[in-house]
Amino acid sequence: MQERACQVKFASYIKNHLGSFTRSYDQHWSMHYMINGECSLQIGDEHHEMRGSWFWAGFPGPLFIQLPTQLPQGHYRAALTGDYLEELLADGLWPQQPLRINDTKRMNICFENLLKELKGSTPLHNRRRVHAIEACLLEAWSQQEQAPQQELWLERCCQRLQDLACEEINYHQLASELFIPLSTLRRRFRQAMGMPMHRYALEHRCHLAQELLLATDDNLDLVADQLGYDDVAYFSRQFKKIVGMNPSAFRQQRYY
Repeated sequence: MQERACQVKFASYIKNHLGSFTRSYDQHWSMHYMINGECSLQIGDEHHEMRGSWFWAGFPGPLFIQLPTQLPQGHYRAALTGDYLEELLADGLWPQQPLRINDTKRMNICFENLLKELKGSTPLHNRRRVHAIEACLLEAWSQQEQAPQQELWLERCCQRLQDLACEEINYHQLASELFIPLSTLRRRFRQAMGMPMHRYALEHRCHLAQELLLATDDNLDLVADQLGYDDVAYFSRQFKKIVGMNPSAFRQQRYY
């Protein structure tokens, strides 16, 4: 029986990402696991907006990833080569769409084991590496089968927070619209999204600010006004708190 070979070009765990970046894995396949954060991802012609915990896999060729806000809980990644990966794709085990992760504890264990098994060049090392890769893929797929459909209240809540992000949000009114007591809504939202509702709204507001800063040459006063800020200094402080740099410094990156 022919040994299934898989080589690793690089693999790492990144605690924090900030800003945007573009990377091309010309001859590589890749595996990514975002523990919790926000990511605008494009692989080829496919575009995905993701928030929360996600796993995705890339193919040889251009891979563009834009991370508009800080990923507070980390990002695992690995670049791989080998005919074995073609087998995974043919068998339907290599996902062609991002997969939502609901049990991050189990997925963390899989990727920590993968990082541990990525070194070494003997046949035994290769076999253990192949098993570790399969374990990550199987865990990601199993969570799709086990997870219930995302509850409607959470989708509606996130959409309303995005709609109201540039306004003063009446959380009592929002809870009434969802027919959930406010204290329960706050608790359930934090459990589901890993952050309180006001933080979610603020991050979305800063995401809108990033889009304006990159797409227009409007001065900061106008950008702040379009986002509902009366004080440009307060806008700059909030932006820096979320993004890690002030709006002017962020705008300069579009030419980077």
